[in-house]
Amino acid sequence: MDRAALIKNGTNSTALPPFQGRGAAVAPNAKFTYVWFCDEQSGPMPSEPSSKAWIYHSHVANETEVNLGLDGFIVVTDPKRARPDGTPNDVDREMGALFLVFDETGLPPELREGAADRQRFAINGYVFGNLPGLDMNEGERVRWYLFGLGTEIDLHTAHWHGLRVVEDGRRRTDVVELLPASMKVADMLAENPGDWLFHCHVEEHMMFGMFARVTVRPKGGPEASREPGRAFFGLPVRDTEPAVGAK
Repeated sequence: MDRAALIKNGTNSTALPPFQGRGAAVAPNAKFTYVWFCDEQSGPMPSEPSSKAWIYHSHVANETEVNLGLDGFIVVTDPKRARPDGTPNDVDREMGALFLVFDETGLPPELREGAADRQRFAINGYVFGNLPGLDMNEGERVRWYLFGLGTEIDLHTAHWHGLRVVEDGRRRTDVVELLPASMKVADMLAENPGDWLFHCHVEEHMMFGMFARVTVRPKGGPEASREPGRAFFGLPVRDTEPAVGAK
């Protein structure tokens, strides 16, 4: 990730070999600590929502490693609009969603023709409605960080059924367009209880599994957890507590 923050002390890398800098290519079983310096340009402008997110991924074997899941995101909040823990003070819950067609063939690009059965049309790596964690409570202010990566097939339209968002603080909609390397913010008021479809509206992508379920829990009923470890950006968190009877 070389767009959101300045990476100093010889840690930066280029997208092409020869890789230069101590952190440009970390060998198997080796360790390296990256330090990102977030300046004013890393965060949102005053006219933008109070936080924004940036994609990061490896540049050593870019396409291969992205398809193996070696990518993520960093959220930068305007300090004037942040809580002490760094979260935006005008948001109750945050969600992250990466729309990406993962290529699991393991083959070089010139040999991938006809291997569509190994493509996974996924949101956060999950297909056919299996993505966990997209739960919220009625009345919550929910911020979605939406991302696109991939190739020319990765032209996506993130769409919510039964819910609406404000995209990047400028327009009200229920569809947000994503291209490879896109990073967008969508703010939602969870005002419509129920289970709602969340998917890419490109017909072929949805047919091959690029959809999930968003649940808005009604007031007065069981609530979605507000604990960060249980609902962190809509991503699954592995329980660190041992199972009963486990040794």
